[in-house]
Amino acid sequence: MLDGQKDYYPIRDTFSRQQVRDRTGVSDDVLAFWIKQGILQPLPAAPRAHRRFQFEQLHVAAVMNSMRALGANIGVLRVFSDALQEGLKLIRESEFDSDALGAAARLANSLDRFSKGTEIKIYDAARDPENDELAKSEADVIRGWINSDSQDGASIELAEFVRSLSPQQGRAISWARILIDHAHLTHTGTYGSRWIAWLDENGAAQFEDTNAWVLESGDGPDAAFYIPVSKLIARIWSDRLVSAKSLYEERRQKFLEEYRARRGGETMDP
Repeated sequence: MLDGQKDYYPIRDTFSRQQVRDRTGVSDDVLAFWIKQGILQPLPAAPRAHRRFQFEQLHVAAVMNSMRALGANIGVLRVFSDALQEGLKLIRESEFDSDALGAAARLANSLDRFSKGTEIKIYDAARDPENDELAKSEADVIRGWINSDSQDGASIELAEFVRSLSPQQGRAISWARILIDHAHLTHTGTYGSRWIAWLDENGAAQFEDTNAWVLESGDGPDAAFYIPVSKLIARIWSDRLVSAKSLYEERRQKFLEEYRARRGGETMDP
């Protein structure tokens, strides 16, 4: 479900190949090849009809172009684009909103780590965090997740959705959510998503923030691609930056005013 981005990105518009080229800087020949190889996924079209693209395909194109500039071949690009496209597909087809999908991705990660023997604490707001219990089963992991993420929509129904996903699909949702995050437009200059991307020992795509702890662990990459995601996406939609920032600030101020009213004038850090 993409409704959470509708006021920042043109989620209901479609774009021609020329528009994709003009906004991303990817040449027409490369775009044609990527379409043929499935790197980019245009909307279904009748024979001989011009291909059209949804807005998030421009984001995929920008990321792939960054990796291509660093020497990634078509096979490598296909692995990474498949991961992003899978996450975007799951988001578009899901009945859950963005916050719930974020919670779903976190549960998928916790269940994956638990299955590999990592200790997972069961969150309980009424208990001292120092005394949190350790999960002994998947049910314990889910219970702790519902306690911690209920405000984002964590529920038994959402947990069942997560159980239908593979660990890689859970990660793909996380990556796709970042790829279409409005913060790329609203926090330009003060916030930036920067990915380190690599293929793991199984040849699967991995994306992590440049500050992620895993980069320093034994599971981290020996070599990786650096992708300045926010900068790339802000360039695509440079004509929307002013309106996006203005809308975000308007909504932030309204939220703060409502918060102060509920708290009797108490201040809150932005």
